[in-house]
Amino acid sequence: MAKVPFDVDSYTARLIGRENVSKLEGAIIELVKNAYDADATKCLIYYNELNHSLVIADNGCGMNEKIIKDNWMTIGRSSKKENFVSDKGRVQTGAKGIGRFALDRIASKAHMITVNSEESIEWIINWEDFSSNKKLSETYAEINESIKCIPEFYESLNLSNLNTKRVINKDFADTGTFFYLTQLREIWDEKLIKRIQKSLSTMIPPTMEEIFQIYMFTNDISEDGAKIVSYHEESYDYKINFGTSKKNKELMEIEIIRNEFDFRGKDKSVLKEAGFTKNDEKYFSGSSIFSKKRLSELVNEVYEVPVAEIGEFHGTFYFFKNSATKNDTQKFYYKDFSNRRNMSEKFGGIKIYRDNFWIRPYGEFATSSYDWLLLANRKNQSPAAVSSEKGKWRVNSQQIYGQVYISRLNLHLEDQSNREGIVESKQFSAFKEVLLNIIELFENDRQYVLRKLKDLYDKKNEAERLENELKEQIREAEKKEAEQKSKQNTAQKKAVGESEIASEQNLLLEKVRPVVAKKESEIEELTNEVKMLRAMATTGIAINTYFHEISSLVNDIHEEIYEIKEAAVIDDIDTIKKAADKAYSYKQKFEQWYEVTIKSVKSDKRKRTLWEIQDLIGNLCDAWSESLGSERANIEFIDPYESINYRCFPFEIESVVNNLISNSISAFDDICQTHNRSVKVEIQRLNKGFKLIYSDKGPGLPKKFRDNPRKILEPLKTGKIEGTGLGMWIIDTIVKDYNGSIDLSKCGKQKGFYVEINFE
Repeated sequence: MAKVPFDVDSYTARLIGRENVSKLEGAIIELVKNAYDADATKCLIYYNELNHSLVIADNGCGMNEKIIKDNWMTIGRSSKKENFVSDKGRVQTGAKGIGRFALDRIASKAHMITVNSEESIEWIINWEDFSSNKKLSETYAEINESIKCIPEFYESLNLSNLNTKRVINKDFADTGTFFYLTQLREIWDEKLIKRIQKSLSTMIPPTMEEIFQIYMFTNDISEDGAKIVSYHEESYDYKINFGTSKKNKELMEIEIIRNEFDFRGKDKSVLKEAGFTKNDEKYFSGSSIFSKKRLSELVNEVYEVPVAEIGEFHGTFYFFKNSATKNDTQKFYYKDFSNRRNMSEKFGGIKIYRDNFWIRPYGEFATSSYDWLLLANRKNQSPAAVSSEKGKWRVNSQQIYGQVYISRLNLHLEDQSNREGIVESKQFSAFKEVLLNIIELFENDRQYVLRKLKDLYDKKNEAERLENELKEQIREAEKKEAEQKSKQNTAQKKAVGESEIASEQNLLLEKVRPVVAKKESEIEELTNEVKMLRAMATTGIAINTYFHEISSLVNDIHEEIYEIKEAAVIDDIDTIKKAADKAYSYKQKFEQWYEVTIKSVKSDKRKRTLWEIQDLIGNLCDAWSESLGSERANIEFIDPYESINYRCFPFEIESVVNNLISNSISAFDDICQTHNRSVKVEIQRLNKGFKLIYSDKGPGLPKKFRDNPRKILEPLKTGKIEGTGLGMWIIDTIVKDYNGSIDLSKCGKQKGFYVEINFE
């Protein structure tokens, strides 16, 4: 039996080059990366509009003939796979051995001169040869020993920009690689050139300009004008630096810098009156807020990713606002930012850099990947104002930009083969969650500051209003007293005058009273609407828990109806009766499901009155048990055997229990637990209310919440990838409405989940 080797069609090179690197900017960047990997300090790009040609050159280490044959011309082979640290200590960006095919994306013909410490080589290729029906092994490039150095080769091209010639002669005299590309595949108009310049300016971070400079020349541009400058701005309101600890790779070190506030010389009085701490005084004066977090605290355990797999990374985020009312500027002591430009358009969003090169398209303005952390969605889910007493403020995607730095050592954050982002792995999802939790630390700090400043403003203005009102009343009283004395009225006339004053006051009260009543009515309506929305949200969560049962019931009923129809054709009464009995049992299950979900928001449960709590909660637990069955949960209700009457909206008490049970069922299902799916619900009388004690034998709190269990009461905090994060927040808001309290102190100290809720 003969063994036949595989061969490759020459069109493969076209797939790798022109069709794999989708954008022209991406192809240019691939060649610039090669220059960086070659330890170049300068990379020069020159478009000559006179003959529609392009020069790309670097002053790196160059290549010899062996490297060209063994690596440059072997698809998929790269000398950087194992030896990825350059002679100058740079971590090299390339590894796949396909970046050189970016030349095909740019032009049909390429002429290269490369010079290293040993020799000078000329390499010529026509990429159109790869469009024929030849095999790849039958397609050739031309390699010659060259007698020209790079400045001499440049001189022979007769290019007109003398500034370029000066840079070439000064910085490219020894070693490097020079490409001369002709028959360009796109029209290089002014719009395209500006697009490439912008891509190059965002490709490298500001810190890299000292060791690697890029120039983009045309025929009539100066050296300073051609130099690519990385965008950077120091006009920010908050700055957040973060990075993996050098001493402990499982720790994240975070630094928050406040730069938003100017107390107009009243620092001491404002900080004291607002109730800020001594540490806050330092933070407002330029000191940084430092914190350390274990990576395990910042990653949801449902990703099942060891934190070590994310790898080391660091970065900086900048928060800025583009607008504020005059009143807010005074209230919150904002610094003047009137000269600030639109940051999001200039700097884009949050960019990821691997070994100092931007991984497109993350953070690219006006693309779907601008908001790759989905900050806008997060904001929509929690739209609370920054100074709101209720709810969590979330930063919008248009208010934050920055850089995150990873390297090729982040093995599980691998580039996609088309160089258009990172593979969407579990590790990448966990990486994104860490970044969101870092952003949340800043959000918490800003909301903390602005809440205190708002309280101070409200307190001052309330005092000022009452003071002005009192002064006005005193002036009116003095005026009336003076009038009465001057007229020397009789006691009778004086009494009449006092009566008139009292009548005026009563008339004013009569005018004010309906206005106040109307406002109180509107507030009550809004409050009731919020309560109803909470109940509807709970219904949605409960329905989601029953989704499997509902789907099964629908299918089962459909089958029985089909059986009845088939049996009716042949008058099979026994089969009809059996199928009808089964359908009826399924209908009863639907009623049980209806009892737990939809019925909880019926009008009779939206009236606040005295309810027997043991019956209300006991019946609800029975309904859950009957509808779910013991295979999904064993719900035990501990009856106090005494009447506990409590004035409440019953749908709110049911919402608390429904959310707790839904969470337990979801936790049981997540770990595929087939045994000990037990839930215990107990109530006890209090002097002025009752206590609800709830526990289950599930997996308990996710690791990220065990050090601080009360974080689960915040909106959108979930231990599941697909969870809503609303259940415990709804419980917390309901309990607060009843002046109650939630005790989670035993969570994490015993198996499963445990909470005590006091309704006062």
